[in-house]
Parts: sequence; C-alpha cells; structure tokens
Amino acid sequence: MKNKLCLSLSLCGLMMLSTVATAKDIGAGFDLSGDYRFRYETEKNRTGSNTDWNRYGETYFDGYLQSRFRLSIAKEISDTSEVKVTLQDARTAGNSDFFGQDDELGVYEAYLHQGLTDMISLKIGRQALDYGKGRFLSANDYNNNGLVFEGAKIGRAHV
Repeated sequence: MKNKLCLSLSLCGLMMLSTVATAKDIGAGFDLSGDYRFRYETEKNRTGSNTDWNRYGETYFDGYLQSRFRLSIAKEISDTSEVKVTLQDARTAGNSDFFGQDDELGVYEAYLHQGLTDMISLKIGRQALDYGKGRFLSANDYNNNGLVFEGAKIGRAHV
C-alpha cells in the first residue's frame, strides 16, 4: 500500500512538469518558443490488440507515458508578413497502439501569414485551426500529436 502511494505521488509530480517557454527574440528578427508536455495515463480494459478485451470478465489496467516537445521559430519578414515553422517530437512509452500516436519527429506547423490589404490576410500552409469551442474543427491538443490542417485561410488582417 505504501509503495502504491509513493508511486502515485511521484507520477502526480511528474505530470506537473509540463512547461511552456514563451517567445524569445533570438536576434535578426527571429522568435523562438517551445512547449514540453509529459503525462501518464491509464485505461481500464484496453489490451494490445483491442479485439477481445475483457473476454473472461477480468479487469485490466493499461498505463502509458506520453511526452511531447514542440519547438517553434518565427520570422517577421515585413510589417505584413510572417513565416512560422514548428517541429514536434511526440512519443508514447508503454501501451502505444493508439491511432495517430506515431513516435517520431516531424513538422507540426509550417505556414506563411501574409497581409493582403489593411483588412484582409492570407495564411497558407500547415496550421492548427481552432473555431469556436472546437466542437467541429479544432487543433485537438488532447491527442499527443495534436491535429493540424494543410490549406489556406483568409481572415481579418492582424499580422
């Protein structure tokens, strides 16, 4: 019992290690920012194959650790245009047979945000989109990899 309590408290402490680094001007107009998230999850009655869970009425607990690191670099090219690239490394240790949970380094965002007029801007490339409360279209940051879209967005200018 005492070991389980120590393990639970240790895991709670590790889950609080998620950090966000704010944008920092690193010279020549470049801004650097980062985000690190570490979390432990457990699910009841989820097996590796997901085909025959809880067949005999037993209860199974599958736990896994997830970590995600994002590093962003942005450059303001002019008063009306900006380029941003975000790299992401998302990993899962333990039961990692979840859809969309690839353990790899990749490009999370890469886009050009260009002001076309005083009122209209164009954002083109790979980007996270959040609309309203995110019920229909959102970045879905609960998933370890997040959700991004490739396309163009026309909106109000705010570059």
